[in-house]
Amino acid sequence: MSWSFSFAQPLLLLGALSAVLPILIHFILRARPKPVRFPPVKLLHAALASGRRASRLRNLWLLMLRAALLACAASLLAGPTCVAPDEVDLGTGPLACVVVFDDSASMSYRVDAESTLLDDARRRALNFVQSSQSWPAGSALGLVYASQDGGVCGLTEERAVVAARLRAQDRSQLTAETLGPAVRAAAGLLRSASQPRRQIVVVTDLAAHAWRDVGPEALAGVDNVTVRVLAPADQRRSNIALLSAAGPKHVHPQAVPVPIHATLGAVGFDGECWIVARSGEQVLHRIGPLNIQAGAERDVTFLLAGLPRGAHALELTVEPADRLDFDQRRRVAVDVGQQTRAWLVYGGTGGAEENLAALIVSNLLAPETLPPERQLLQLRRVRPDELADEADAPSEAAAPEHAPALIVVLSGVDLKTEQSAAVLAHVKGGATLLLVPGAEPERPDWPGLRILFSDQMPDSAVVEAATTMRWELDSPYADVEELGEITRCAVRRRVRLTSLKGTASVLARYQDGTPAILSVPSGEGRVVLLTTSPNPAWSDLGVRAAGLMTWLHYLVEEAQGPPTATAEFVVGQPRPHHFAILPSDGTARVTRLDDPDSRPEWVRLTAGSPKEGWPVGQAGVYSVRPVGRHEATAMYVVNWTAEESGLTPVSRGELQALLGIERLTLDVEPEGERTVPWSSARWLGSGDARGPLALLLIVLCMAELLLGNRSRVASGPAQKKRSRTGRMASPGP
Repeated sequence: MSWSFSFAQPLLLLGALSAVLPILIHFILRARPKPVRFPPVKLLHAALASGRRASRLRNLWLLMLRAALLACAASLLAGPTCVAPDEVDLGTGPLACVVVFDDSASMSYRVDAESTLLDDARRRALNFVQSSQSWPAGSALGLVYASQDGGVCGLTEERAVVAARLRAQDRSQLTAETLGPAVRAAAGLLRSASQPRRQIVVVTDLAAHAWRDVGPEALAGVDNVTVRVLAPADQRRSNIALLSAAGPKHVHPQAVPVPIHATLGAVGFDGECWIVARSGEQVLHRIGPLNIQAGAERDVTFLLAGLPRGAHALELTVEPADRLDFDQRRRVAVDVGQQTRAWLVYGGTGGAEENLAALIVSNLLAPETLPPERQLLQLRRVRPDELADEADAPSEAAAPEHAPALIVVLSGVDLKTEQSAAVLAHVKGGATLLLVPGAEPERPDWPGLRILFSDQMPDSAVVEAATTMRWELDSPYADVEELGEITRCAVRRRVRLTSLKGTASVLARYQDGTPAILSVPSGEGRVVLLTTSPNPAWSDLGVRAAGLMTWLHYLVEEAQGPPTATAEFVVGQPRPHHFAILPSDGTARVTRLDDPDSRPEWVRLTAGSPKEGWPVGQAGVYSVRPVGRHEATAMYVVNWTAEESGLTPVSRGELQALLGIERLTLDVEPEGERTVPWSSARWLGSGDARGPLALLLIVLCMAELLLGNRSRVASGPAQKKRSRTGRMASPGP
């Protein structure tokens, strides 16, 4: 396909005929030979030679230059524009076009020290708006930003309005919006357009993440539409990012080291980096150097020093800095409270240390090698008679700060009715009750509690060949990698229950299908039954204890419930969230702590949450203060999604498949010096050819002045010489 030119005022091309004027002037004003009446032959030959010189062109280049100057001036007045050979042929007639401007976070990539991809995109969009001035009369142009705050500029014939909107838009604040809503909004404008031809021009960096919610339905109902994508140079880009970061998902005990899990990702280079954890201005930890390969991800886990009680927002950053800033930091919200309480209820005449199962469970929950202040929970060993005392005076034990999150009851504990009621009261309040065989009695049982699973008394059986257990597919622990160790522990003896009640669900089974772990809901909590003992005579759960220890702490965290004062959200995805620490209704003030220039927002609480979700327009740390409080009572952090860090470009074929359209042009700006065959308009990066023609006109004028002056200087001596020759040939008086 060849390049083509069009003119806004083609009739003015008739002015190019003025290029023949210098030639006509030459023939009209050329010098005529003077007749000589003297008879000498010598004088006759001189006269003939003078006539021939006068009839010749003395400066052919000057004549051609003046003709070209007039032709260039006429072409400039006609308003020429050029069309690239890869652009879609739109035919003739008025055109309705909507520019979709991608201002997502990846557009902040720094091309050099002074500009970003967003700056280049604005320049390309302004050049396109400039070139649209040569469209047929009645054509209209509109503008849609990917960001919600960018808004929509409806179709208008005033190009200056669209250009002003492009220049005025402040993109200092990044957004996580994709192109899907913007493309659908552009299609909506085109459906109501009166122009017969329609076009959507997308100005983007081609990052695939921005197109993830674009589908063929976006352009449904838009007739005679074409799509053009304006993209920057196809160059290799590099980036290192914190793809994710997470802390404890439940209330974390104070003074206990805080586990942090982070994932790094690299694009375009192999190198090393450091992760720095901060709380405000204080550096808590620095880990590195961490080697990472291009195109790979690396998981990092480390411990931070224990934090005091309250809500905390930790910031993780990656060093050194690169060309994309927003994905080099992530925030982690941690809700720190007092140590969680757990009870171990055992029977028998001796202490807990004489019961091997009780000793193993006790050390898995609260290892004796750790000092009390570093324990994840506070374990209390309780005898049945102590439960009776609490049943008689439950006020202090029933207080939330003293209530246990986990109660472990070993088999053989003879609980009376009131003691069982005291235990179940905590379960209905949200605690988890775990029943574990104590390995002492021949037929282990839990009087007053086993009836929740079965009416028949269980019995224990020795497995002929050691077996293992497996998690059920619908179990919440099926996909937890840390719990895989439980499924590798051999089991030699187990408790068997028959005629299970309908409320009992199976979390894990043995290889022969026999239930291994059972669960029954009770109020806000639940009762869990483990059918084997950690005693080595029964299984390897106490020997290969990593799996059982992890599962016990999972039970504790689940009983604690989610944090009451912290939460984590995603940029651009508002959702309701109930902070238990906030009042159920009223008004709260939301302030962004890491941006002192941001304005606070006021939200109306309904059932402890805003009706339209919490403000999540920008990544950062936000505090929530209800009206009437002098300090914040809740805190949440907002992070970018990992997809925003992806710089993988989308191809023309993929764009055609996403939009469900064949008439699509991918216009990639050449890298560095733009070299396009013979087209001066493309050399200047615009479809408007008037700029190059104006430059050419100036060059021609300067060349004409230079050559004209030299011609006049050279013709002076020749004229005088011919005059002297003529006087010498004239006869005397």
